[in-house]
Amino acid sequence: RVGIDHCLVNPGAYWQQVEFIGADRAAGVQRCNDFLAERLSEHRHRLHGVALIDCSDLRAAAAELERARGRGHRAFFLYTVDGRPPGDVPFGHPSWDVVWRTAVANGMVAVIHVGNTASSFAGWADIGWDLPGGGGVTALTRLANTQRHHVAQNMISSLLYGGVFHRHPNLTVLIEEMKLAWLPSFIEMCTRQSMPNPGLGDWPYQVSGGDMLRRALRVTPLPGFGDNEALDVLAALPEMVEFSSDYPHMEGNVDPIALYETAFPTKLSEIDRQLRTRFLGATMAECFARTGDPL
Repeated sequence: RVGIDHCLVNPGAYWQQVEFIGADRAAGVQRCNDFLAERLSEHRHRLHGVALIDCSDLRAAAAELERARGRGHRAFFLYTVDGRPPGDVPFGHPSWDVVWRTAVANGMVAVIHVGNTASSFAGWADIGWDLPGGGGVTALTRLANTQRHHVAQNMISSLLYGGVFHRHPNLTVLIEEMKLAWLPSFIEMCTRQSMPNPGLGDWPYQVSGGDMLRRALRVTPLPGFGDNEALDVLAALPEMVEFSSDYPHMEGNVDPIALYETAFPTKLSEIDRQLRTRFLGATMAECFARTGDPL
């Protein structure tokens, strides 16, 4: 009714319980993926599940990706463990290539979701929140929520400088619910850090770091949570910003097109028609198409 032809469907909050089941995590991941596939099975031509993987065994994770794709999933979650990469193997390490290779071969997108970017608070969380005059537990929660995009930046930096986007140029990484305002300056900084200079030496790849990021990264606004710069960031980074509704979350919206017309200083109807078409789906359609498995 709203006009959404294809939708990535995240797993429910049960995904966040998987980390508590220890040695049974791999089995739990499969159950979660099967559950979501079954719920979407009648509409799998347009509702595409986001799979979970267990990163303790990367070859097994790749095998689960392939199995999940057979059940209709078109994306999968990345995650951190207390701010560190799972298994202490960063995403840019060549050990992860088996996952990236499988993702591209099966037409799947990697997702960095706000709920999977746990940070490490060793030392920093001891702010006296529980002492007289302290801000209470909500002060600790607010502190925690300032760290999410820093963790995402670490993940992206690992992928870029570890050469993943060089070795797997058709890989797409989608950043969900991480706000947008930080993105232009971060992309500009990474672009600058990727340029040859006397202090850092030559850039080792033919494609510039900035071009790699603009090709590989996509980011979605959080329409009901104050992403007021969404369409301005779209104008600055037209290749990277992709429509989302986050329905049916409380910060989502049942009529997202109307929200983009009323909630932002720049209105969706006021931007260039070609840019609007890209934002409303063409950009993500291109990402799937370049894997050889288009929507």
